[in-house]
Amino acid sequence: MAVESEHLRLLFCILNPIAKAPSADTLRSNVIDKFNEERNNIQEILQNAPGQLSFMLDAWTSPSYIPFLGITIIAYTTDNASNNDTLRKNL
Repeated sequence: MAVESEHLRLLFCILNPIAKAPSADTLRSNVIDKFNEERNNIQEILQNAPGQLSFMLDAWTSPSYIPFLGITIIAYTTDNASNNDTLRKNL
């Protein structure tokens, strides 16, 4: 939780002296770093995925007008000869 108010920081300190609330700048930096880390992980997984990838997108808006975007990625591999017949039947 980003806390800029000194009064709120003092309250947190009273409630739990070892608790440390990061500043908004620290929180922003941490979120961006984590986003970049996860984006790189996903990129590596997708680049190393054998076979073909299918992307499915679903966008909608909640009753309170909050937009959402869902992304699903499915990977098909055909390098397992014993399962090729099963794969063809299911496609």
